[in-house]
Amino acid sequence: QIGVLRERHAGFYASMVEQLLPDTLAGRWTADLPGWSVDTARQVESEYDNVRSVLSWWIESRRPEPAVRLVRRLGAFWNLQGLYVEGHRWLVDLLVLDERTPWPDGGASRVADCVEGTAAADRAFVLDGIGMFGAHQGDYDEALARLEKSAAIWRARGDLLMLAQSLGWLSLGARLSGNPAQSLEQLEESRRLVGQCTLNTFNGRPDCFVPLVEIRQKLFFEITLQC
Repeated sequence: QIGVLRERHAGFYASMVEQLLPDTLAGRWTADLPGWSVDTARQVESEYDNVRSVLSWWIESRRPEPAVRLVRRLGAFWNLQGLYVEGHRWLVDLLVLDERTPWPDGGASRVADCVEGTAAADRAFVLDGIGMFGAHQGDYDEALARLEKSAAIWRARGDLLMLAQSLGWLSLGARLSGNPAQSLEQLEESRRLVGQCTLNTFNGRPDCFVPLVEIRQKLFFEITLQC
């Protein structure tokens, strides 16, 4: 009975988050995006203890896939609320759990006590998030390690825009950790990839996504030149 009640509770609050927040774990970090408003953020904040409970339940019950769907919407919320440590912790917990499960698009044999794994793209989103939150906290070694793995996934999948985004963050991390040559190389590749992107590469992403990545890459480039 407790499990049934917690499942209903999880379904209700996960649905609430899905209705209020856009799917933005990696990259679109501003409050003026379609689907973002001060009111929606406040609504999530007012129920955030319940949202935490949902994540805890899905991790306890070893189901990373629905948890990843939820954190893909909570990523920007964590960032805008300054919840870097908390966002980082949830994402690391999910990654550890997911490493015990196969990906639906390929992976090791299923672990008996895990119900479902996550797709490669979702794993890359999680790695991107861990890398970005790590960079926010000044842990550049971890940020670079995670972002390199996510970039490899995006490259293998041929997702130019997400690869460009990961490379942009990698570039900033490399620069701040004292490797300007690598930083410039990664940033130039990122800018080239953004230039190659067309509406056909969006995979359903909103039209604002490419301009937002372009803006971020411009800012990274200016930081690199100034350092």
